[in-house]
Amino acid sequence: MSFPIEEREYMYTDYLSWSEDVRIEIINGTPYLQAAPSRIHQEILSEFQRQIANYLVGKNCKVYPAPFAVVLDHEEKKDQIKNVVEPDITIVCDDKN
Repeated sequence: MSFPIEEREYMYTDYLSWSEDVRIEIINGTPYLQAAPSRIHQEILSEFQRQIANYLVGKNCKVYPAPFAVVLDHEEKKDQIKNVVEPDITIVCDDKN
């Protein structure tokens, strides 16, 4: 995969076309390549996720580790979304579960 290099605004539709092998976030239309996390970062993240998952047992929420795309402009159409991030941990609560 070649990282986008054009000077232009990138959207969620661009994000969807990129390889899943490379972590990229789009913030205000600008793509940012994410560095691979360190071993200690992953160790802390794993423990944090475990603790949160234990707390959420029996609740209408689930915890997801990265990579998990979070679209911040959810009111926009796919070709207008210019904020997509991959937080270390995402918690999704849904009363419909």
